[in-house]
Amino acid sequence: MHRPRHTIGGLIALNLVLIVMLALVTFAPSVQAGGREQAAGDYMIVGGRINGATSNAVFVLDQRTGALLSFLYDRSSKKLRGLSARSVANDAKRFSPSR
Repeated sequence: MHRPRHTIGGLIALNLVLIVMLALVTFAPSVQAGGREQAAGDYMIVGGRINGATSNAVFVLDQRTGALLSFLYDRSSKKLRGLSARSVANDAKRFSPSR
């Protein structure tokens, strides 16, 4: 089965973006935030699809703060576009069953 050329190109671009983001968070120096030191590298990065989107997305989870960020690769401008930021802890509280 022959895959269209643009599909493979999009996957290669997504992988390059993921590698760059991983390098940025891995080699970034520690920062002092709110009186406590936060080490770089406490992130989880996952690529995936979004229903109705023509490009794949990148989801970044900050494991210390519980912030979930989503980005979409815009093929026309060849840039990452921020989609949303959510608090996983707040969402879990809102959707957890009441006791």
